Amino acid sequence: SNSVVEVSGQDVPSAPRSLGTVSINSSSVTLSWIPPATPNGVITGYSIQYANGTVIANFGTVLMGTAGGLLPDTVYELLVTASTRVGPGPPSTVTITTYPGRVAEINILTDAITSSALTLNWMELTITNSAFSRYRVFYLPVRGPYGPIIAGSRRKRQSAQVGELTMDFTGTTGTLTDLHGAVTYRIQVAAVATLSGQEVIGERSDVVEMTTLKGVPTAPRDLKSMDVTNSSVTLTWTRPNPPNGIITMYNVSYVARKQQGGDSLGSNSTIVETNNNSDSSLAYTDLTASAKYQFSVVAYTSEGAGIAAVLSVFTSPNITQGDNTSDDSSNTGVVAAMVGVIVVLLVGLTVSVVMNVWQCLKIKSSDKSDQIAVRHIRNIEGPSTAKGQEAKGSTDPTYEKVQLRKLDDAVNMDVNPSYGVSNTIKLHDVPAYEEIVTTYS
Repeated sequence: SNSVVEVSGQDVPSAPRSLGTVSINSSSVTLSWIPPATPNGVITGYSIQYANGTVIANFGTVLMGTAGGLLPDTVYELLVTASTRVGPGPPSTVTITTYPGRVAEINILTDAITSSALTLNWMELTITNSAFSRYRVFYLPVRGPYGPIIAGSRRKRQSAQVGELTMDFTGTTGTLTDLHGAVTYRIQVAAVATLSGQEVIGERSDVVEMTTLKGVPTAPRDLKSMDVTNSSVTLTWTRPNPPNGIITMYNVSYVARKQQGGDSLGSNSTIVETNNNSDSSLAYTDLTASAKYQFSVVAYTSEGAGIAAVLSVFTSPNITQGDNTSDDSSNTGVVAAMVGVIVVLLVGLTVSVVMNVWQCLKIKSSDKSDQIAVRHIRNIEGPSTAKGQEAKGSTDPTYEKVQLRKLDDAVNMDVNPSYGVSNTIKLHDVPAYEEIVTTYS
């Protein structure tokens, strides 16, 4: 006879709540849930089952689980149940569709490989439970002519990686372009479909690797000049990137012209061995002073010359004594003469201003009580008849008498422009009853 387990005070729980999908791919799904509203005891575990009740996976008291071993491009109704010591309770259900399956038979068309492109094809993938959109090719450079570009290698890789590139194609043939020469690429293909209004990517194909042909290099990088003098310069540069092959040598050349007039001073070409180094340099001596040198650096692979890197360098002028400096001496004399003229003009201007002010103002102190304002009044006919107190102390006919007027603070003296002075001079702390006189020629 069948035995019945009875646990006092416990019963099977109600169904788990808020069942939903966390992630889906071509062969598995991850689900999440929260505990039953009515546990009827201590929850001992959860299980994910097919619709027919076959258990896919059992879990402890965690609230998330993954069911694997599913078929791609397939619709599933999945159940999740909670259990106590009495047994499992009723299920919660969710319906999911797995993503498209793996694209098969990736072939590289070897007769279509160049230094910058390669063509591949693959088998068409049949999709029934989602809307096919296109195929996506994933490709990643892994090895170049100077060694690995990325570390590690996985035969099957289902996640994006730094440096990975993609191109989409509607058919089963695609050409990858803008590749680098002499580089090995790791390539995978996957189907892209639309599922419930969302774009999904199916399982990636197995990895295939293919190496592009060698090509001519790009331009050397970071071409710079150092230690420029009137007769020498050092050039430095870095290996091209991409090199499109092993760099065998550099051709460094120049065309020289005078800075003034542009007359040709000749040209030169020098071969520089690379010695497999990433950085190179070349020192020039016996150059011409005050000249423009147009340098060109071209890298070579076994396929030929690449793109030139160009740099202009200007040598400094000679700085010597004797006959060679006659032009410089003449220029120096002209500059000195111009400076002398400027100095004379400035000195003359300063003396003129000082004399003008000295002639316009003469202040003699008497009483030191209040401040006053002084306004000049010129009386051509005779003595001043202006109202106010006349200034004391001078009977010299070359001096003008002035009107004195007391103020609370500053002293202002307005000078008639017809006397040759056009500005207003403001004096502070001038004692009362000073004689402010002006002389005119």
